[in-house]
Amino acid sequence: MAKRRGEINPLGNTFGSLEAEKRDAKSRIPNLFKELSTQVELSGEDVTEYLKQHFGVDSVGKTSHWQLASGQQAIFTEMVLDYVQLKNDTEVNFDINGREQALLNEESVSDLESLTYQQFHPAVARYFNGRIEILDGSRRRAWFLFHKRDGYRVLVTQDQLALEDAKSLAKQLQSAKEHNLFEIGQQCLAMQKHNPELKQAELAKLHNCSQAKISRALKAASVDIRLIQLYPIAGELSIADYDLLFKVMNRHQDGLDEEITRLQALLEVKLNSIEVHEHKEIISQTLKESLSSEHSKKPAIVTSPLRNFDSKDIFARKKESNRSVSFEFGRIKKEVLKEIELSVQKILAQHYQD
Repeated sequence: MAKRRGEINPLGNTFGSLEAEKRDAKSRIPNLFKELSTQVELSGEDVTEYLKQHFGVDSVGKTSHWQLASGQQAIFTEMVLDYVQLKNDTEVNFDINGREQALLNEESVSDLESLTYQQFHPAVARYFNGRIEILDGSRRRAWFLFHKRDGYRVLVTQDQLALEDAKSLAKQLQSAKEHNLFEIGQQCLAMQKHNPELKQAELAKLHNCSQAKISRALKAASVDIRLIQLYPIAGELSIADYDLLFKVMNRHQDGLDEEITRLQALLEVKLNSIEVHEHKEIISQTLKESLSSEHSKKPAIVTSPLRNFDSKDIFARKKESNRSVSFEFGRIKKEVLKEIELSVQKILAQHYQD
């Protein structure tokens, strides 16, 4: 049965969320774990027994030494987490794992029903900022959370992994379903944020796919995730489906929140007692009706340049409708964007007091 719209995702992840509180304290925890492991070994005690006794974590396997992409080695220990530990002590970082947790629901992980009997392959994780960060196995994690099951097997390292090592390890291990277009697009955007000079051709090479797929993925990544969540399984969405969602988003640009709320309520009624495999067709038809309905006529948007540049790839423009004004910049130097941001903040501070 599909997750009811409006309910809180039990995975504990919302799109774009970042943990900031207690960062300084958390950053010291990995070193504390490493020191603890060293001291326990020096004392002659068994590390896995100590973890089980004092932290409630049951280790069921021996430690393994893995060589990372950088040439460094890391020690992984297999553990079993119960439902409470999995819910409270684990997390998934999209920048490393690449799987958008907000798009996972019971239907999208229903192909993992064999986990009811046995988890053949343990997940892989690292201790980071005091939590267990899943590098590979986020769909398995989601299945255990949705079904509130104990017994999630995971290989965990207390060694500090460089960001690139963690990403490389996650990519090497992942053998589950291919990431959907939205996720691939988000990964590309993250890469471009880190290196603004990356072109689509270079991104295609890094993802081992065509440049056309990267172009489609970037377009998919621009779609509001709440529209994608209207569908039960994001991985089944085609290029045409993303094009439809993109049109709906643009049509309701100035009233998207209201339209999404309306669609959620409408689909809640339409999909009631309907088999899940029939949902996609009904949802798509409802979205098409949203485009053609009288209430959804798009207000006129006037676009005007703030400055003309020699290169067509560089732009600075203003978009204005009857309800909002926005400014868009493309290929502008970071230092210039920073000056613009500071100027806007200064002007707002002059006119609006907290």
